[in-house]
Amino acid sequence: MSDRTPPSPTLVAAVLVAVGAVPWSVQTFVGGEVFLRFVWGGVSFEPAVTVQPLVSYPLVSGPPILLRWAGATACWLGAVVSAATNQVGLEDPRVTTGLLALAGFLNLLVALEFGVQPTRTGYPTGTAAVWLAAGWRYARADPARRRLV
Repeated sequence: MSDRTPPSPTLVAAVLVAVGAVPWSVQTFVGGEVFLRFVWGGVSFEPAVTVQPLVSYPLVSGPPILLRWAGATACWLGAVVSAATNQVGLEDPRVTTGLLALAGFLNLLVALEFGVQPTRTGYPTGTAAVWLAAGWRYARADPARRRLV
């Protein structure tokens, strides 16, 4: 039996929003350029600071990597919605945790695919953040809500 009290709904929401504010991957290019890929879009710094929202990318008609990026975003948004139901006592932490774990996995695939390209390297910073949040949410859940059945 755990003596930890479950986190407040506001704290859970704040953690998940913070995860969305972290760059989900940092991509570095051979020439020293850096591209930050967030859950909501990308920021490049060469030749000038450029911000491009995720919805402006050809998600369905473009390369599969873009669809996985959108999938990670959708899972994260689903986790935020799931956590928001905690405000009225309806959240199932297993759903929130599962969606976060899946978002981290999809993001890892995106970062790895960027990382195998010869001119750039991808670092999955968001995967670490999402998986840490998922572990924290699951560990801090009411033990009765962690049962599989």
